[in-house]
Amino acid sequence: MTFDTPDLYGGAAVTTLNIYREEGLSTWTEVAGASTFSMSAGKEIEFVFGQGSDDDMDQPFGCKGTYVVPCDPAPTLSAVDYCKDGTASGVVDDATEDQLTVTMIDPEDGNAIEAGSEVDIDNGDVMSLKTTWQGLYETDYGNRFTPCGNTLVYHYHNLAYTKMKATDLNGVDYPTAPVPSAQTAAADHVDRGFKVPVLKSNTLWEFYTVADCSGSGIEANQTYGNSTLTLYDNNWYIDNDVTPSVIKCGAEDEDNTDIGSDGADEFTMLLAVD
Repeated sequence: MTFDTPDLYGGAAVTTLNIYREEGLSTWTEVAGASTFSMSAGKEIEFVFGQGSDDDMDQPFGCKGTYVVPCDPAPTLSAVDYCKDGTASGVVDDATEDQLTVTMIDPEDGNAIEAGSEVDIDNGDVMSLKTTWQGLYETDYGNRFTPCGNTLVYHYHNLAYTKMKATDLNGVDYPTAPVPSAQTAAADHVDRGFKVPVLKSNTLWEFYTVADCSGSGIEANQTYGNSTLTLYDNNWYIDNDVTPSVIKCGAEDEDNTDIGSDGADEFTMLLAVD
């Protein structure tokens, strides 16, 4: 048998690792794309495209599924038949955080906020800052074939802000999500996570960052340190804490280790309360 891993965006076949195991067994076997392996006809196997036996290795993003080996001397298990997104199918190269672009707009003047710059918000006010994240052409940040989505984390001072959150352009809140262990905690700061869409190719993901200063106890004319937005991408991983092991998805594995691309993308700003 052979794993076939065509590029979803139409390029040459993507070199990737894949894993499989016979249904009912616990051990996964790793196979490189285009490499062959033996399996008896009629056997049902579980497989994951773009996944190695080591969760922490960056691989192109793919899907998982089951496959019954046909009575064929040289069958091919192709990502085209399983990893589908609308009319497109195949595996997708992964983007790293330094290939992403994030822009936030100051609603008071309509200008883009420079990373690390100060933005004033009135005490007792709620400000919605239009935010745009964009990936790299024909690569994804996060695995579109999982149900997990990416994780966006807001890090902010608990005296300056009642809360921060992410909403879509219609003002609907994104669902909350666990904060990854990779997020650095700080005294007097809050970290809130939200489940957000995968960045597909160079598609623009637009949403609102809502900074709420309406709570009591906020001191005017104060700065409380930087606030950050951090985007963690998701992928499949092998949960080896259960027997037999199970394929799950998230921003980190069962050992709280980051499993997405190389690191996370972060945007820093100083929101000063007037």
